[in-house]
Order: sequence, then C-alpha cells, then structure tokens
Amino acid sequence: MSENILKKDFQLPQCDKKALGRFVLSFLLPNIVFLVVCFFLSAARPLINIDYIFPCLLLAFHNRWIRIVGVVLYIGVILLDAFTIITQFFQFLDLAALRDFLPFVLDAPKEYIFRHK
Repeated sequence: MSENILKKDFQLPQCDKKALGRFVLSFLLPNIVFLVVCFFLSAARPLINIDYIFPCLLLAFHNRWIRIVGVVLYIGVILLDAFTIITQFFQFLDLAALRDFLPFVLDAPKEYIFRHK
C-alpha cells in the first residue's frame, strides 16, 4: 500500500490568478499606506508587516464563512497596526483612564476640545 502512494504523481491545483491578485493587493495596500503615513509622521514601522498574510490567505478562499473570518481578522490587523502607530505619539494612552474621563469631555471648555491654530 505504501509503495503505491510513493509512486503516485502529485500535482498542485491550478492557481486562480484573480485570487492571487486579490491576495497580493490586500497584502501590499495596507503596508504601503501605513508606510507612507509613517514616513510623513516620522514614525517607526517595519517595511513589511507580515501579520497581514493569514487574513489575506483566508480572503483568497471561495468559502463564504472562511472569507468572513478573513475580513474580520483583516480589519483587526489593520486596527492593531494603526493602534501601534498611534501609541508612538500618545504614550500616555490608558484605556481604563480614557473610559473614566470620557463623561467629562463635554464639560471641558471648547478651546480645549477644538484647538485652532
């Protein structure tokens, strides 16, 4: 039995060029956008963030539920990437303190809320 498996010629399935294009575009587009934003803000960021690979692979599947999971993960990775850039500038960002101070935002003077230059 094991001899037949070793003699069998295995082939990879044909590559769907449309799915491959979607994968490359969905992988490179956020990396390029965040890289340009970080360049103008002088923020640190890796050249390529490989966290996008797994959600982009899920987006290439034809199953509806797998693609939905891919979209949710893709949005989550984008939010985490944006959050890491934001925390470079606002290092004091404490989510628990932000939740405590949120009710007092409307009590603050308008010139503190909207700062005009």
